Amino acid sequence: MITPEPGVVIAGRYMLERPLARGGMGSIWIARHRDLEIEVTVKFMAPALIESAEMRARFEREAKVAARLRSQHIVQVHDYGVEDGMPYMVMELLFGESLADRLKREGRLSLPDTARLLTQICKALRTAHEEGLVHRDLKPANIFLARKDEEEVVKILDFGIVKTREGTGDAQADTATGVVLGSVHYMSPEQVRSSRQVDHRSDLWSIGVILYRLLTGNLPFPGKNAGDVMVRICTDPVQPPSWVVPGLPLEIDAFFLRALARDETERFQSAQELAEAWSAIATEASQVASQPANPQPPWQNKTVPIVYGGAPAPSPAALAAAQPFPPSQRAMPMGTGSSQSAVPPMPDTGSGTIRVAISSSADRSSSAAAPMSKGRTLWLVWAAVIATAVGGIAIGAVFLGGTSESVEAETKADSAIDSPPVPAVSTPVIQLAAPADSAAEPTPSASASPSAKPAGTAGARVAPAATSPEGSALPAAPKAPPKTITPNPLDIPD
Repeated sequence: MITPEPGVVIAGRYMLERPLARGGMGSIWIARHRDLEIEVTVKFMAPALIESAEMRARFEREAKVAARLRSQHIVQVHDYGVEDGMPYMVMELLFGESLADRLKREGRLSLPDTARLLTQICKALRTAHEEGLVHRDLKPANIFLARKDEEEVVKILDFGIVKTREGTGDAQADTATGVVLGSVHYMSPEQVRSSRQVDHRSDLWSIGVILYRLLTGNLPFPGKNAGDVMVRICTDPVQPPSWVVPGLPLEIDAFFLRALARDETERFQSAQELAEAWSAIATEASQVASQPANPQPPWQNKTVPIVYGGAPAPSPAALAAAQPFPPSQRAMPMGTGSSQSAVPPMPDTGSGTIRVAISSSADRSSSAAAPMSKGRTLWLVWAAVIATAVGGIAIGAVFLGGTSESVEAETKADSAIDSPPVPAVSTPVIQLAAPADSAAEPTPSASASPSAKPAGTAGARVAPAATSPEGSALPAAPKAPPKTITPNPLDIPD
């Protein structure tokens, strides 16, 4: 039996150069193909397992299954054989790191990163499931993140305990009493109970556990030993991820309720369905995260075209040219020391539109003042009209009243001719006579006889003549020529 070491040639064409990884199941070496002069990896079984027919069969099965799966997301196997009693398989050389190593370094991944990785993982699973294969050992250590052409390509490794559609090739391992196949933290409830009674939906459960670990940094069913973990897998509820990592969308919680449903019929039924559901959540979450914390209302900083009078719609060029007014051209509020408005005239777009620029709340109040001032002006115009009408009526009433008083004053002047002027005595009051049919007779106490009245005073009543303190009549004043009084047609008779 050979011992892998640098310089050893396997199958006459693969010369070992340096070890790449070692583990309890075997070792992986970097080798060079002597004829093609390319680097490859050669995987060997651990010497302690070579005597186990079961382990040899599993190793051979892994090589055959991986070789028949043609997918860029599954590690490619180029050759298989046994060299001096040592089984080996030759695979493509990958540069990168496992998902387990990345989790150790970063703790957990973001939602977009998990979506990107999951899409590729599910492509590999879809290829395997279409071939009737169930991986049964999906975990971060068996997912490799390879760097290829400045891109990261996911590769699924280790199909050692794969279950075929016919159930052949792994009967001994499946029927062994007390044998648990797989990594316990990532096993489905049905796999915990019986490894033989599993189908592709067991792999989807394992993907759900991996996603939970990537997103939260924790396992959904932790435990100190395998037995404790198995009990939790079969009985404990799943803690919502949003409780573990505040800020995650609530849709994530609903996703894991389905992905980790203990009833297989309530889970996602295909790898593609699971990937699409996760991608939709990640896309929606990224769109929400890209929005500003305090989004600006949609009516701010907008140019609103207003079509009026049946004018044609504005052209795209006119709309593209429409921009809100710069701050230097906005209207200044009253009392700021500026006597002139800084608002420029509304531009003519040439297409029957006007532009309305709306920005901040202060500018909105200034802009809103324009239509409000127009409304107030209209009301002021109506108020001025009403006030003018009322004033006209009042002036007319005063004018009419003043005319009557002037007639009375002239009548008083005429009647004063018959009596001498009396100093410091009140002037006689002359009233216009009532119409002929209702005129009152002269009072008997009048000192002057009716025949002594001037010709122009007919129909007028004259107040009693003033007397001196001694009771004698005052001397009469010189007579003035009579005046003709033209009645005002607007005067209302007493």
